[in-house]
Amino acid sequence: MLPKGYQPWMVRPLARLVAMPPNAYTWSTDRKAANPGPDYPRYSRHGITSYLMLVERVKADGAGRRKPVAGEVVIVSNLHDQHLDTQYPIDVMRPIVRDPRVLRIITIPASEGLLHDIVGLTGDNRPRLRAAYRYLSEAMGVALPDPLAESAVANR
Repeated sequence: MLPKGYQPWMVRPLARLVAMPPNAYTWSTDRKAANPGPDYPRYSRHGITSYLMLVERVKADGAGRRKPVAGEVVIVSNLHDQHLDTQYPIDVMRPIVRDPRVLRIITIPASEGLLHDIVGLTGDNRPRLRAAYRYLSEAMGVALPDPLAESAVANR
């Protein structure tokens, strides 16, 4: 992944820097207030490192790939994401997955207004949660239940 405002060459040093101290759960700046419910108000610094290194690992593994990619690669690209460069993973995967039928890109238009955490029951995305699930259903090829149905909310 590539955080907005960073260049691709910065990912590896940034990930190493974040991974150096022992793992800790850090508050998101916009989640410091009490946040009841199933959303995650904090995130793991080492978890962020894993996400940062995911695309780097794919690039390294795919650089010398001679065999075609087996199966399908699906990227969900949220054009309104305020934290990530959504084009970067696509640019990385296109040379690795040479068959365009294997690489499927689901684009969530910016007009949907979905922020980074697209599936949280609380927060700014709640009014657009059904739209988020519609795109995720398309990406997974299954019908997801209505996230705002009474039974779905009660089970979380």
